[in-house]
Amino acid sequence: MSNDAFALARAAAEELRARASVDSFDVALVMGSGWVPAADALGRPSTDVLVTELPGFAPPAAEGHAGRVRVVDVAGRRALVFLGR
Repeated sequence: MSNDAFALARAAAEELRARASVDSFDVALVMGSGWVPAADALGRPSTDVLVTELPGFAPPAAEGHAGRVRVVDVAGRRALVFLGR
């Protein structure tokens, strides 16, 4: 795997699209681990991926932090919800 940031971002995006079985996302929300209850309130995720399963992502820096990316339908928009740090 490349160390090029753009190549890693592209590979991670491709992996997320493949896992969600979609062509694109409408919005991305970046939330810390303390925001899991707010993320839960957005709705049930159709896809939930550990960041360590995505190219270029490191494990969460703090023990017990989420380190997940969810795909959630929010008001008819397909949202990526990043949790953790």
